[in-house]
Amino acid sequence: MVSKFARESQESLVAVIGASGFLGRWVFKKAKERFGTDRVLGVYFSKKIEEDYVDFEEFVSKYLSKVRTLIITAGNSNHALPHQDFEKTYLMETRYLGRIFTSGFHGHIVYLSSAAVYYGSKGIVREQQVYPVKDEYGLAKLLAEHSLRCYVRMSASKAIVYRLMYAYGDGERPTRLLAMVKKSIKTGEVLRVYGTGTSYVNPLPAWFVAEILVRSTELVETQTVDFDIFNLAHEQPLRVIDIVDHMKERYALRYELCDPESYPVDFYVDVSKLRAILSKMGLAFPNVWEEITKYVERGGEGHEK
Repeated sequence: MVSKFARESQESLVAVIGASGFLGRWVFKKAKERFGTDRVLGVYFSKKIEEDYVDFEEFVSKYLSKVRTLIITAGNSNHALPHQDFEKTYLMETRYLGRIFTSGFHGHIVYLSSAAVYYGSKGIVREQQVYPVKDEYGLAKLLAEHSLRCYVRMSASKAIVYRLMYAYGDGERPTRLLAMVKKSIKTGEVLRVYGTGTSYVNPLPAWFVAEILVRSTELVETQTVDFDIFNLAHEQPLRVIDIVDHMKERYALRYELCDPESYPVDFYVDVSKLRAILSKMGLAFPNVWEEITKYVERGGEGHEK
């Protein structure tokens, strides 16, 4: 249940929307470590993981007025859904935002979006440039960003948006790249790599992504613009083939190239802005190979969101 402090306190709270998802759980954990258990609310839509999570509708009616900053990790992660039903996906990405702002929210937001807004681009991509979106999944993410921008400006709030390429860690879906690499190393099964393996991933560990989102709550209110976007990926451009070849050399991973890739990623993101904000936070990019090695050598497997 929600702590007595959170129920009765007049002090402002931090809430994590989508706290029952893969990254949401990491963010909720980091937020409690940084701000204290009684200052953080975990909000879920359909799956309650922790006893101190609160349902979204109950959150809006009882606790929203106490919240100074929202961390939102609730976006759709199913790439196939917008191809099957774009309207449903769009509503999933935006309807809860309308509910929050039309209920009188005037705080600030740290919002996790996706680098899928760049799908169809090639080479390095930057936040300040506009790129044509050539995929429904990326389009849904971009429209959600636009909706958030409008709500923020109407309510005199501020927001920081992060466009994530790929985060990995305990709890990620078993069909994600590093979860499959980890399983193949453990079982000896041949890893199936779609296409030619040339898609960029530039992976970040989930704990580091969570740390960035949580620390951003301390910066969003003082930023000079009301809406700012940051690419979120490792500074070292890495393709799928780079990772599996490294794992093959280190662990004798066996893999094979197979069917064409459904959503090839021919771009990698510029992280100049990210590097600057990390400096303000006192953070630096972790060693990419050390972190991947730690992950694949730990026990346990990824599971569905």
